[in-house]
Amino acid sequence: MAISHFLDSVKDNLIRGLKVETPLGLFKTSIRGSFSGLTEDFRPFAETKNHQLRVAFLPGKALEEDVVSGIAIEKVLENEVQYPKVFEMRNISSPENGMYAPSNVLSFSGINLKINAAEEDEGVFWTNT
Repeated sequence: MAISHFLDSVKDNLIRGLKVETPLGLFKTSIRGSFSGLTEDFRPFAETKNHQLRVAFLPGKALEEDVVSGIAIEKVLENEVQYPKVFEMRNISSPENGMYAPSNVLSFSGINLKINAAEEDEGVFWTNT
């Protein structure tokens, strides 16, 4: 409940254009984009413009120092998975219909997904199943 009230207060103050400084850090709003001239309107919701409204968070120095000093860095020399493993496959061409076709562009994410283009049996292939 307290977190909900905190978030409501932060949100309300940011909407009013105020900066909000907390023990966690500083919250503020900003705009981004390029303008062709001084008279161009700021239109963050127009599809053809690169204008954006953003909420920025800058951690307080104490929080940042505590987090950074508490991080343990470990170099992992071997990948435990020795085979290609796909975590996610997305249809970039038509994600709305859930169907796949040979002409679609697909996106795969995972580990060990490299292929050797010179090997004809490596890659992604369409099959009847």
